[in-house]
Amino acid sequence: MGTVGRELLREDDVLRIYWDVGSKCVELEAKGDASSAQFRAGLEMVLVLVKDKRSRKLLADVGKVGKITGEDMVWTETDWAQRLAKTDVKFFAIVMPKSLGLHMSIDKMSERVDPKTVGQVRRFFPDADTARKWLTQQ
Repeated sequence: MGTVGRELLREDDVLRIYWDVGSKCVELEAKGDASSAQFRAGLEMVLVLVKDKRSRKLLADVGKVGKITGEDMVWTETDWAQRLAKTDVKFFAIVMPKSLGLHMSIDKMSERVDPKTVGQVRRFFPDADTARKWLTQQ
């Protein structure tokens, strides 16, 4: 997958969203912590883009995020993830955050959202390059 052929679709203070033309993958790259409104707006934009692009692959690089509120984690699990399950996304790569607390929170949330139920194969990675390599093989 790599960075050649990536089209920047959106950028603001806290995130970038790309479309990887070659692998047909939507990529979310968090640049740091976000307010609740920014966090949710970014994930909403991801939903719009995976639908518009009919993408079967999603990469969420949250490696630079240090915190996400409990309310936003619950919203992600009970609302956003359920709507993501209704898209064409089948392969979901997540670059885990460096923050141990957030890393553990994402692990726990992931256990509660059964990938078989939402129709996805999810994998967790230490960096975006490794995640891209996995997505390329799918």
